[in-house]
Amino acid sequence: MTDDQMDARLRRAGEAWRSATTPAAETDADDVHVLSPEPARRSRRGRHTGLLASAAVVAAAIVAGAAVLIVTVGGGDETNPSPGDTVGLEGTVWRLVGYGNDQRLPNSPATLHISGDGMLVADDSCRLIGARVDVNQGHLYGTQFQVRDYNCTDSAGEVTFDPDVFASAPSYSLDGAGLTITGAGKTMHLVASPGLPVPTLDRPTVTGATWRLVGVTDPSGTELPVSGEATFRIDNGTLHAGDTCNTLTGPAVLTGRELDTKDLAMTEIGCSNDVAPTAAVVDAVFSGTAQTELLGTRLTISRDAAGSLDYDWIPSDAVATDPANLTGRTWRLTAVAGDPVSDAVTLRVQPDGTTTGNDGCRDINASAEVGPGTLTVTGLPPADFPPTCNGDLAATVDSLLKQQPALWRISEEDLVINGPGAQGFALVYSTGDARPVLSPLLGSAWTLTTIETGTGPDAASQSVTGQLPLAVDQRLQFDDGCNAHTAEVTVGDATLDIGAVGGTQVRCVGPVPDQQHQILAVLDGRVSWRVVRDQLTITKEGVGALVYTKAGAGPRLVGTPWTLTSVQTDRSGSASGSGSSDSRVVLTLDGRGGYRLATGCHVYAGAAAISRSTVTFSDQRDLGGDDCLNTMAEQVVHLLDGPADWSIAHGQLTVTKGNATLTFRS
Repeated sequence: MTDDQMDARLRRAGEAWRSATTPAAETDADDVHVLSPEPARRSRRGRHTGLLASAAVVAAAIVAGAAVLIVTVGGGDETNPSPGDTVGLEGTVWRLVGYGNDQRLPNSPATLHISGDGMLVADDSCRLIGARVDVNQGHLYGTQFQVRDYNCTDSAGEVTFDPDVFASAPSYSLDGAGLTITGAGKTMHLVASPGLPVPTLDRPTVTGATWRLVGVTDPSGTELPVSGEATFRIDNGTLHAGDTCNTLTGPAVLTGRELDTKDLAMTEIGCSNDVAPTAAVVDAVFSGTAQTELLGTRLTISRDAAGSLDYDWIPSDAVATDPANLTGRTWRLTAVAGDPVSDAVTLRVQPDGTTTGNDGCRDINASAEVGPGTLTVTGLPPADFPPTCNGDLAATVDSLLKQQPALWRISEEDLVINGPGAQGFALVYSTGDARPVLSPLLGSAWTLTTIETGTGPDAASQSVTGQLPLAVDQRLQFDDGCNAHTAEVTVGDATLDIGAVGGTQVRCVGPVPDQQHQILAVLDGRVSWRVVRDQLTITKEGVGALVYTKAGAGPRLVGTPWTLTSVQTDRSGSASGSGSSDSRVVLTLDGRGGYRLATGCHVYAGAAAISRSTVTFSDQRDLGGDDCLNTMAEQVVHLLDGPADWSIAHGQLTVTKGNATLTFRS
């Protein structure tokens, strides 16, 4: 099938879908989203504007959603229970099909799930809602609401969740495989859809997600180097960000795509000359009303006459998005958008990126770059399928795999691949390789590094005294700098329920009593937790947070700013070298197939293809800079061309190319 034929088929599918449904009336509203424990009080529907970013993603959305209504992928709605079956409210994936007596949309991508520990996640093509719910006597009592928007303004022929319904302590009833939720003067109808993946809150949304700074551009358009782990996150209306030198905290108001962060508090650490210009741009962008643009896993925040910042999404579930849990396994497709698949559709991604399998019509021979939660596949041919195979299924598979990038996660041993919009648009694969996937919290030793208290202008952060370990297994064990404690603990997907704490009772002196009090105040009752890479944050709402680092965690090749310490060459058996402990040459590989080299004079960028022990540099370009001379930098610039071997040991990166060896420190 040619691209023109594919476009025509997709247009017909969309027209058939829209003509078969009754679109909800459009409502324009300028909602101000100040994310607090209470949900947004007004509801809106949205038209996809920035959500579908490419023709491939459009194809994926329409084929996996709309076209499924007229083309049965797997031969019937076999995943839905029959009316006589009984399913439980908790632990079931529910599909929203309509409100009141309106026309029903049985293939809506909007899904709802309530876990056994009371975590509600509702996801549609415009909005992601999270809450803690107490299911009691036919009602849902919600707290700790999160309401996040995807990039859209109005839905065409879709049904979306209304946060006001969940906030009104709605009643609910079960009738066979159907669920009815009534509140705020509205009635939502849902059907059980066990073929759909369980929706998650771990998604790239402006609020509620963690973002890593990867690019800074000043008002003149000059790209500045980025070093360190500067991140950005908005939780409950409070921003936490780094400018590569200092941290910024304070209230954040998101109105549509406008972000107001005028009243931020900032630490006052002196910045070195190499990061001061970058930090100044970050500070300027966050000193007023900025514009946000979310495209897939890339978030850009810009402000007129201040500059722009580029961020990449960091998944919070480090294990479910660990590339080691995806690669090296053969996956068989079991469902597309909730419909079962009987065709022999497979996928296998090797650690070096080699990608093979079958899309239902032809063999797959491609390349892939796998990041935490992201999958970028290249080399798939155009959608031109013979009439003897299931071309609709193959088009759907290829379209979802061609997203740049697709999102993926391991959910209950299944591989789920979809885009940045509604999670109901998904490929679900299974494998016979029952490799265990554990919570990233368990089985690791953690060391406390920072205690955070207060919010906004009252925010404070202090380093801890001594090495204070924490471990979570059958019990919680931790140290407060003076006494060792244990407690019974129940581990949830994002929460810990901590029982009575017991331990030694040594009398503490010096600064330890205050530190002890703050630690014990956080580790009490129900707390939330998240792991990002090698960092664990435990938060007690209204009290503060404890930040731990995984014991023994070392630097990684990707994402770590590597500072050059020496260049050695071996010519005719003799060794020569040069080095500097204060080198200004910094190499960073971004994990998206690129690298950046800041030399203290010029900044260079290019492509970097990484495998288990080699990295291939190409397409180097000079981004400009100051006119100066740095002999070590000139050597590195020359050597970053073609394949090289790499290894990391004791916090040191060694890159070997031919007779030259580059040594970097983290």
